[in-house]
Parts: sequence; structure tokens; C-alpha cells
Amino acid sequence: MKLQLRELALSVQSGQSEKKLHAAVCRSLRIRPESLHGIRILRRSIDARPVRKQPVYIYTLGLDLDDTGAKIAQQNAPRTTAVWDDIRYQPATTCPALAQRPVVIGAGPAGLWAGLLLAQAGSCPIILERGEMVTDRQKSVGRFWTHKGLNPESNVLFGEGGAGMFSDGKLTSRSKDRLRQQFVLDTLVDCGARQDAAYDAGAHLGSDRQPTILCALRSKIESLGGNFRFGRRVTDLRLESGQLTGLRIENAGLNTAEHETWIDTNHAVLAAGASARDLYQILHDRGVPLQAKEFAIGVRVEIVQREVNRAQWGQWADILEPASFRLVRKPQDNAASCYSFCMCPGGTVIACASTEGMLTTNGMSLSTRSGKYANAAFLVPVDAALWKKEFGDSPLGGIRLQEKIERAAFIAGGSDYRIAATTLNGFLNNLAELPEGRNPARIHAADLSAIFPEPVLNTLKKQLRPMLQTLRGVNPNSAAIYAAETRTSSPVRILRNNTGQSTGVRGLFPAGEGAGYAGGIVSSAIDGMLAAEALLQSV
Repeated sequence: MKLQLRELALSVQSGQSEKKLHAAVCRSLRIRPESLHGIRILRRSIDARPVRKQPVYIYTLGLDLDDTGAKIAQQNAPRTTAVWDDIRYQPATTCPALAQRPVVIGAGPAGLWAGLLLAQAGSCPIILERGEMVTDRQKSVGRFWTHKGLNPESNVLFGEGGAGMFSDGKLTSRSKDRLRQQFVLDTLVDCGARQDAAYDAGAHLGSDRQPTILCALRSKIESLGGNFRFGRRVTDLRLESGQLTGLRIENAGLNTAEHETWIDTNHAVLAAGASARDLYQILHDRGVPLQAKEFAIGVRVEIVQREVNRAQWGQWADILEPASFRLVRKPQDNAASCYSFCMCPGGTVIACASTEGMLTTNGMSLSTRSGKYANAAFLVPVDAALWKKEFGDSPLGGIRLQEKIERAAFIAGGSDYRIAATTLNGFLNNLAELPEGRNPARIHAADLSAIFPEPVLNTLKKQLRPMLQTLRGVNPNSAAIYAAETRTSSPVRILRNNTGQSTGVRGLFPAGEGAGYAGGIVSSAIDGMLAAEALLQSV
């Protein structure tokens, strides 16, 4: 019989081996070891509250028990009353014959998982990516970070793995789609992620591990008949009576007619990511229905990781993993709401750009999260009212606002892709104070006040210090502030109907963060899966 056991506590210091977990389950349920035939870890989190004598892992487990063990377990531990179904997601393994191969636009999480499902179904998808494969992309990014030039087509934001490649690789998700979420996590483990990525509440990949995982995932898709074409940018759509019939592509960076070509296709998953602004302009020009959506703007804040550990773990700060946080502050004192996002323990603030003369920021952590500093975006939600006066009612108005802020951040940073930076005191008093001994190799002391719209600036100035003060033991005065954080979510949504297709173009399936329907690795991958399923269903 399969039962679910919740809230099993096991000391962090006792280790996580299956042997110790097996013994802990038997002890908790008062069953004989031979009655327990198998364990599957469904969820694990850390409880380090002061009420505990020592920090513990809290497990949710799926148990395979014999009838005697199940009966005893249910008598001794009410936490096992839930029957564990152990249902797994089953991807399609066949699909109807297609006149042309389906195309996936973009090799970020949404595009990769769409490509995986289409390949598993035998449809031999073509995956187009304007950037480079991950190993070459790393070299382009390395040159950019050492001030040796920006490649507008392959950079921190474009290329295999999407914008999340150069990030912490966080696997947290609010999705309630348990089956698809577990499929995504299990696929990552199969491709080289740590085993606990499949169940840990704070699981992350680390930017140093992601290249290996991405290469394995690409090989898996190729072995199933998928075909990757890197350095290919979509520059137009061919439509006939509202039906997609083809995509024009060109070699990214080679803007000449002889390099242009057409791919005939009636089905495409559009998963280009939140930074594909030129493609969204093409869609708008072609009459593909778009809608402006709320997004967020802010700064990246860097504080000492050891102080965060003390604030979150207390007396156990030195024995537990680097701590994270998530802060939210409601509107007050004539300021809008503000929240933290994409917190990178032991990480680095990084410069990002995909267009000459514009700069944004992000955070990155390696798998060990062993750096001296932590960083997180602190964001203010903005809606169309903030840009309508300047950019009108266009659904691309939010993109225009992003671009304006990024140009200002580029100039404030010295116009050479250094990150504009100051201290918290400098930010609050419109001063250029260079924070010392920080992670970003190339920063420039700047007054950040001219970068942001007044409502955003006002909120950040009023909310930052009180938010940091909620982390007891963290010194807000030691915080460094970097600008600007603009691409945490897409400011535009590509409208789709209940068949998963664009409301204006049959055969076009918008998906992922850039399409306005997801955020983060896991939710984007799930949305890519849904798009692939919708595509297969449409045939």
C-alpha cells in the first residue's frame, strides 16, 4: 500500500542518507524495517525556528508499505492517512503526421521543454535560437564582462538556456501543476542536476552547473529527432487568411538579404523570452494581438551574506546552508508596494545588455553559494498609467519605458557598461558614493535618482530601509545599490485563446515569460509543455 507521510523531522546534522531516512520512518511509524519497501522524497525544507533544539529537515515522503506496515502506520501516525498515488506525467509518444515540421522559437526553459515534448512525440521539431550554444555563449559573456565588447545577439540575455542561464538557477515555483512540475525537476536531475533538485524547497542549479545540464538536455532532444539551429533570428511571419504558413529567419548579426531564408511551417511555439523586443515589434506590425501588462522596475541590493544567515538561521547560522529571504512591504507613507525578487545567496551582481547603449542588472550564484555577499532585486510594480503619457496606448509602451531607464542607467554607469552604483545613504540622498570591496568587477559611482520615474524612485527611497530592517542583524547602512533592474518580467502579453494559440494567428502558440504567461525556470518550462501539448492537440 502506498501512503504519504508528512512532517517527518530529521536532524540536519544526522545527514540525509537513504539508510538513515529509512530508519527514521520505521521509528516514527513503529513498524518493522521489512514492512517498508520503498521511499520517495516528495518535499524537504529546513526548520530552524528557536523552538527547535537543533535545526531539522522536514520531509514529506511517499511510502511503499506492506499491508501490516500500512495498518500499523495509520494507527500510530495520523499524518500517514493520505493515500499516495505516485502518478507521473506521461508525455505523448506519437503525433499525427504534419505537413511541415513544427518550429520552436527560443531555447530558454519554455522553448526547451516544448521542444522536448514535441521530440518525444516524434514530430522532429526545429528549435531556433538567435544566440549561441551555451559553451560559445559563455565566451561571449566573458568578453562583455571584461569590457571587450557586446554581442547583441548572444549575451547574458540571449542564447541557449535563456536569461536564466546566468542567474541562480532557482527552481521555486508557485505552480499548482504538480505532475508537470515534477516532470521538469526530474528531467533536470536526469540531465545532471543534483538529486535534491527534485524535492528540495529551496532547490537551485547554480550558473556553474547549468551548462552541463543544458548540453545534456540538448543531446536528449536531438536524440529524439529535434534539430537545433543557433544564431538564427526570426524576422517575419508569413500569414495566409490568419494561418501561420512560414517564418523568415536570418543569420543573427548578418543583416544582409543573401543570408535570409524561409522555413515553411504551420505550427510554431513562440518562446522568445522577455528581451526579444525586436520580435514583439514585428508581431505588433503584423497585427498579432498584444496587450500591455503590469511589470516591475527597481534596483539590485547587495548585503553581507553572513548577516543574512544570522537573521534567518540565528544560532545555527554557521552550520546551515547560505540563507535566502523574501520581503514584501505594502503601500504606505505615500509610497507604492515594494517586494524582493530573485534573491541570490552568496552571489554576484552582474551587468546585462542586449542592445548597444542600454544596461540592466541581474544576480547570479554558483552552486555552492559561497560568496561573501547576497543580492536581490527590490521592485516596484508599474502599470500603463506610468508610461501612457509619454508613450501612448501602444501595447509596447512598457518596453519603451524599460529602454528609457536602461539608457539612463548606461549613461549613469559611465557609458561603457559599468554598473551604476552607490551606497544606501547615497541612494537616499542623491549622492554618488562608491561602495568598496564589492563583487561586481566594473562599477561606477553614480547618483541613481535620474534613472527612475519619480513614483518608482519615491517608493524605493521610502521602502528600502524599512524592508532591510526586518532582517534583524543585517546592517542596512552597509547595503550597496545597483541600477537598474528592469527585466524581471515581460511588459507585454501575446494574447492566446483556450486552444493555446494566438487570438489572431492560427498555428502560433505563445509560451513562457516573454509571452507574458510565466516567470522563472520551472513555470516557464511548464508553460512550454502546455504549448507543445496544445500544438499536438490542434492536429
